[in-house]
Amino acid sequence: TFKDANVKGRLDRYIWLEVDGPVRKDLREKWNVEGYPTYIFINYKEEPLKRDSGFKDADQFLDWLGSY
Repeated sequence: TFKDANVKGRLDRYIWLEVDGPVRKDLREKWNVEGYPTYIFINYKEEPLKRDSGFKDADQFLDWLGSY
């Protein structure tokens, strides 16, 4: 999904962070991650704006991303 050119283009305007959930239990608990992958968009105050989990192909991810 994240290797897709259209997805890459849409995510270029964001700071992207990939976290190894089994290793980073602190972050998994902070963000209430229960499944993988989990997608969370947060603002500069670390407030979640949009979240979901589960595999999405490129088209599904772009649909979910919407106007973000």
